[in-house]
Amino acid sequence: MKTLRTKILLLTLILPLAIIAGSINGIFSSSVYSFAREDLEKNSILHIRTYQSILLTGNNIGLKNSRFIVSGVFYYDPASDFGDGKQFSGQIYNLNFQKRLFSNRLRLKLGRHTVYTSSVFGRIDGLSAEYVYNTLKFKIFGGGYI
Repeated sequence: MKTLRTKILLLTLILPLAIIAGSINGIFSSSVYSFAREDLEKNSILHIRTYQSILLTGNNIGLKNSRFIVSGVFYYDPASDFGDGKQFSGQIYNLNFQKRLFSNRLRLKLGRHTVYTSSVFGRIDGLSAEYVYNTLKFKIFGGGYI
């Protein structure tokens, strides 16, 4: 009975570490700039903008050979709006999960990511698969363009 308790205790201590073993890295940058401009009636409009960018990557979190990526930019102007009545604006560039299979020959991406090929460039919300065979690379993707 004592060895069973010891095994259960060790399992409860080691299993969570095996599930969440990995690394999380990130960069957060923030800056402030200001400018003034005139409208058609010669009124001066002051802008004070803050700009934040974020990049967060997690490697091997829960699954071996996996990665998630989050990146984006955010703007805030406390002095005036962006012309559409909003003082806050932002855009998510990447929000995806990647998995490598078959000795890293097959790479799957699910979520918002950028697609680079010889004929297509753009961000999509969807799925892409890339397979490498010797010096050839096959890529297929589907989803909606952003």
